[in-house]
Amino acid sequence: MKELETIQSRFDHAAFDKIEFPMILTDYEKDQAIYHAAFLELDKMKFRGLSVSGFSLASDDEVMKVVEYYKIDIEKVVDYANRMKTIEVEQAKQIQKEIEDEAKRDAERKDFWSAREIYRLMYKNAADATKSGLGLIYDDENASAIESICYFLSNDHKFETKMGFDKTKGIILMGSYGTGKSFIPRMAKDNGLNPIDIYSLVKIEHDVRNSGSFNLNLSERRIINLDDVGAEKEVQTHYGNKINWFQEWIEMMYSENRPFNRLILSTNLDSNEIEQRYGGRVRSRLTEKMNIILLNGKDRRKG
Repeated sequence: MKELETIQSRFDHAAFDKIEFPMILTDYEKDQAIYHAAFLELDKMKFRGLSVSGFSLASDDEVMKVVEYYKIDIEKVVDYANRMKTIEVEQAKQIQKEIEDEAKRDAERKDFWSAREIYRLMYKNAADATKSGLGLIYDDENASAIESICYFLSNDHKFETKMGFDKTKGIILMGSYGTGKSFIPRMAKDNGLNPIDIYSLVKIEHDVRNSGSFNLNLSERRIINLDDVGAEKEVQTHYGNKINWFQEWIEMMYSENRPFNRLILSTNLDSNEIEQRYGGRVRSRLTEKMNIILLNGKDRRKG
């Protein structure tokens, strides 16, 4: 109802009262509205300290006695109840439409953002970002990793069936300097299906030293990429308090059973070095909750 939508956006009581609403109340709902009006009238009398001992709401006849005695306008009561139900119905329709529209948009995003389309985005962004303009370097050393990332971000079942990974887990990109661990997720961060928010552990370390904490929550709509894991100082100190933010955050994620499949970690460390730096518990948690993808090869930044 367009009239109703206009009034809801900027409520006008006078305009609201002028709208003629079709009757949608059932007979039972009409009776309930009248009963409620009678109940409120008696309750109001009790609040004023007046006796209502001569009245009861035990039957329809008793309800009508209250209505007649207190001159309750049944037509207005029913009309108001009908208006309120109409608004509820229209709001429910609007909510349902929004849900259906969002589901349609989700399906359209899924159809468009295939693994191939995400690769195209990565290639284009890489060409724009690199001085050479050569785009994304794709070779035998990184082909499997790039393909896996494209399947992961596009929610493609080939992430499991072809690449052998587990879609219920996140990703750790492991490799030496310059192999693309930070570059590849950054080139895909603006995809429309699973956009990526990138946080450097070095930056997080700085914030922790200054404020003592850094709040980071995973979202169903976005991927979190924690970059430079291991490049930060092992312990951050804030007013004498020693904090290992990454260790504590992983432990919290695990203990609260939060989903790791919205998480990408990028690190120069191998599994043994992760254990040395963050402890055996963190290594165990990451082994359980993350797919490890190795990025091999030479430093591609050197050409």
